[in-house]
Amino acid sequence: GMHAVVTHVALMADCADMCIRAADSMIRHSSAHAVICTACALLCESCAQECEAFKNDRQMLVCACACHDCAAHCREMSKLAI
Repeated sequence: GMHAVVTHVALMADCADMCIRAADSMIRHSSAHAVICTACALLCESCAQECEAFKNDRQMLVCACACHDCAAHCREMSKLAI
């Protein structure tokens, strides 16, 4: 289906990879964590918007909710002083 389109799959993979990078940056107490977490939030929001386009696909809507939650947490983490 449409959720198997290469660009959508790539966006979901990029989002997952960025989430890992954001978590790693926090664990390492990276001085760049704010930039990384901000980028992660933006990518997660993009992924959520794409997943929301699949209004009749429950799994894509669950993915959209997870991406919105992750984006909110990343925005908060970007404000933390570590």
